Amino acid sequence: MDKVIYLFRKVGGEMRIESIEEKAKDTIEKYSFNEFPIDPVKIALKVGIAVRDVQFKDIAEDSVCGGIIKENESIEIYVNKYDPINRKRFTIAHELGHYFLGHLENKGECIDLHRDINNENKIIEIQANAFAAALLMEKNRVEYSFKTLKKVGFSNENIILELSKLFAVSASAMNLRVQKLGLM
Repeated sequence: MDKVIYLFRKVGGEMRIESIEEKAKDTIEKYSFNEFPIDPVKIALKVGIAVRDVQFKDIAEDSVCGGIIKENESIEIYVNKYDPINRKRFTIAHELGHYFLGHLENKGECIDLHRDINNENKIIEIQANAFAAALLMEKNRVEYSFKTLKKVGFSNENIILELSKLFAVSASAMNLRVQKLGLM
């Protein structure tokens, strides 16, 4: 399968997926100290961001999975306390994406919903998702683990299940990650 080059618009130019991968890798090296699986809560706390489990009110019959709010110099991430742990981990990593990719510079808050987002915010949401995937499922580690399991005879389906357990993410998130990395 040919690798796809992803381009994201960014204020003042474009951001390539490779840039997002590098930003996530730098974040891992700087804040996770080789912990595995990556703990996005610990990273948030190390950069001074509080993480709060909250009960959101549904908006337009849709549930909110998380958000990040910046007020002056204080930043807090909120996650839906009813979501499963893997969903919470991805939500926190996604919100950290908004922080590390500079999405909070011009506005104070970013609320993410379990529904289609408007076109105005779609690019930054895609970028934050790419960051979250790269943070929780670091490219080199996923590629190595995938190839190792493939060598010993695991089917693609079983590889996805094993990797999702290993990286503490959902099977659907892992499936999407290995596809985007061109492993399947």
